[in-house]
Amino acid sequence: MKLIVINCLREDKDKALQLMESNGLSWIYFVDSHDYMTGQKNDLVDAWFSAEKEFSESALLFSLTDEVKANQIIDAAEIFNRDSNENNYPLNAFVVPIDKWAGSFLGNDINHTK
Repeated sequence: MKLIVINCLREDKDKALQLMESNGLSWIYFVDSHDYMTGQKNDLVDAWFSAEKEFSESALLFSLTDEVKANQIIDAAEIFNRDSNENNYPLNAFVVPIDKWAGSFLGNDINHTK
């Protein structure tokens, strides 16, 4: 199981949602967020957050899926970022492996270990 996550500007949330839906995800969660840039140098996030302003209104979308769909969404986000010239803030997408969980996710058993 994989956790696919997309971070985007709030105005791109519908595009990110459509990208996830069109790649077969049936449960998609999102959270509106506020990004704040402190101005301190951090090479790991320099290309992640908007460099144009101190505050950004953004959205975080995520879903549990399999590796094939997660890779399809990463590929689709790369195409979107390459072809979209609307703003300088890309769809930032990443995949996190889920090896162990407690609870009921996607109909799987409680206290499951991969």
